[in-house]
This record gives sequence, structure tokens and C-alpha cells, in this order.
Amino acid sequence: MVTRIEPITFTADWILDDVLNHLQKMEDSIIVVESKIPIGIITTKDIFKLISAADTTDRPLREYMSSPVITTQVSSTIEDALAQLKTCHIKRSIVVNQENQLVGVVTQSELVGFAYGTWIDLIKHHAGELKELVAILDAKAKGFEKSSLTDPLTGLGNRRMLDKRLADEIGRMRRYDAPAFSLLLLDIDLFKQINDAHGHLIGDEILKAISLKLMSLVRCSDDAIRWGGEEFAILLPHTLLEDAVEFANRLRTTIEDHSFVEQIQVTISIGVGQFSITEHESQFLDRVDKALYLAKHQGRNRVVADTSSGPIQHLVMPI
Repeated sequence: MVTRIEPITFTADWILDDVLNHLQKMEDSIIVVESKIPIGIITTKDIFKLISAADTTDRPLREYMSSPVITTQVSSTIEDALAQLKTCHIKRSIVVNQENQLVGVVTQSELVGFAYGTWIDLIKHHAGELKELVAILDAKAKGFEKSSLTDPLTGLGNRRMLDKRLADEIGRMRRYDAPAFSLLLLDIDLFKQINDAHGHLIGDEILKAISLKLMSLVRCSDDAIRWGGEEFAILLPHTLLEDAVEFANRLRTTIEDHSFVEQIQVTISIGVGQFSITEHESQFLDRVDKALYLAKHQGRNRVVADTSSGPIQHLVMPI
């Protein structure tokens, strides 16, 4: 234990008035000793109480001191001393030797300084480096978050990203009565046959090429997602069903008219739905997925929209 050497002490018969000048700061205290053994303590807080109570200060210290004194052995660690202050609700350690004779006094702020001084100095003298380190760690954290929301093959958002963005849009609608949003679920027609005929590497190239097409067609506010396998999703904020269907048609024809790697032709089927404020997210996804199912099982290469107020409608037939 590091202590303040030779603390100011008085015997119990000293008059309080004569020693008040030694209490100049809030953490100052008068240690009352007898044969070098601490028997009492008077703090600045005690003096304030006397003044508030209009009490006199012309009597011996023994009549004002708090006793017995809680002491700390000189062999104690700083951690031990801090724990004692917390447990006993005191502001200073009265340090004694094995004979219980006073060795020194260490205030709470001094103990904290001893315990954390290295960190304080580090912050004080290396603020610039620490700021740069925080910026690096923050960038890495954002990078990890982005990678956790990104499909590694295509660079599009993944299923987790779609879950997050759906929650954002649903929350926005419910909090602010914001305009509705729509969702497209699309599937590459007969993609297994492409993989079987040309190999998975070619299949991956087609997935990446379609992803680039999606990103080139969506707005900055939209989200293009790889739903899984050969399925994709596009979230269209502030978009009603009719406009979403129009966009889906444009997307379908763009893919149909494009020649992919090795001159492979590809078509897609799309299900479209507009979110209703009264439904749960899972119900909405189920509606759009059923629309996609019908698009595929009624001929493929078409757009089918689910209307929440009526039966599913076939809005676009294959060209």
C-alpha cells in the first residue's frame, strides 16, 4: 500500500478550534491518536454538520471525533483498500502497521489514481492514437456487420438483410403511417437443368450476372436480395402494387432478352405483393411466395401478383 507519509495527527485533548485550519479540502481529515494508534477521526464533512447545527468548536477533539476508526493494514493491496472503502462507505484509508500504529492516510481519489493512473496517462498522452484505433475498430465492426448481411457469391444482401429491411419498413409504416411497400420474389426458371448441362461454375456465373442486372435496375432506396439458391427478392419501399408489377415486367423482359455466358438464355418467374398494415411479416411473405409458386406452375416466365383484397391475379403472360 502506497501511503501519504507522516499524516498530521493530534491527541484527543486538543481543542477543535485550534486545528480547524488543517481542514482545507473536502477530503482532508484530522486523525486523533493515542500512543501513535488512531482512536478517532474528524472530517471536513463533520465540521460542516457542526456549523449547520450551530454547534461550538471550543471543546476537545474527543467530543467531536468518530470512533472507533476503520483501519487498513499497510500490507493490503490497492484493490483491497478500494473494496474496503466500498463496503464500509468511507472516503479514505487509515493505514496502520502490525502494531496498529498510524502509518499514513490515502484518500479515495488517490487510490483510484493509483489503480487507474496508467490508463489515465495513456488516454492523456496517446489520445490521437487511441482515436485512430477506435476508428479502425469501428470500421472493422461495420465491415463484419456488412459481411454478415451480404451474400458472398453475388454481393447482394442475404436473407438476414431482407429480414432486417422488412422489419425497418414495417416499423416505418406503423410508426409514421408511411406509404406502403411491395416485395418481389423471383426464381430462375429450370435452373437445375442449366447446372446439370453446363456445370455449377457456369451456374454461378449466371447467378452473378443476374445479380448485376438486378442492381442496375433497382433504385438506391430498393434492396436486391439473394433469397437462396436461384431465388431472389427485391424490396421496393414507397411502392404500390401496380408500380411493383410494372417494374417486375421490365425486369422479366430484361432477363429474357439478355444472352448470358456461353449464349445461355434464361427466364425468370416473379411473384409480387404489397404489404398490408394489418398482417404479420410471415403472412406477407407467404402471400408473395404463393404468387411466385403460381407463376412457375402456370407456365413460368411470367409475373403473378397477389392482391390482398381478392384472389391472385395473372397480370403478365409469357411473350
